[in-house]
Amino acid sequence: MQLHTPRLLLSALDRSDLETFTALHADVDVTRYLSPPRPLTGAESFRLFAQILGHWQLRGYGYWAIRHRQTHEWLGVAGLWFPVGWPDVELGWRLFPSAWKQGYAREAGEILLEHAFHTLRLKRVVSIIHAQNARSIALAGRLGLREEQKKVVATTALVIYAKEAATSPA
Repeated sequence: MQLHTPRLLLSALDRSDLETFTALHADVDVTRYLSPPRPLTGAESFRLFAQILGHWQLRGYGYWAIRHRQTHEWLGVAGLWFPVGWPDVELGWRLFPSAWKQGYAREAGEILLEHAFHTLRLKRVVSIIHAQNARSIALAGRLGLREEQKKVVATTALVIYAKEAATSPA
């Protein structure tokens, strides 16, 4: 399955993406606000990658590889995530620093929200963001998510942003 935007191709992760996925999660700038807030080891990246593949099997959606449509450059990942214990389906994104400040995360987020609400018929999507991650907080706002709740989990301050599916007038 694939999603397209004017500049991006989003495709479900497959085994050929493991090496690049591992490199993404080995970057200190990419992982600064994730849990754990440090680069992942190769073994940790492998386990996370396996979880994402399993999530696709169990939920029918998950994280997508983001590639530039013209150059096919692997820019990062974005997707919908809903493991057991999560408050709602989460929209998340992680891009290589070379892809930052170019609007790719917003473009991916917009097509994923459209997919979530129109194809998957979800009623609500959240983004759970580290309270110090100003760039992701700003992006959540540009995507139309609104701050809903502040929470501390294992000493980490998080902010939950949410967006409801648009409803048609009765």
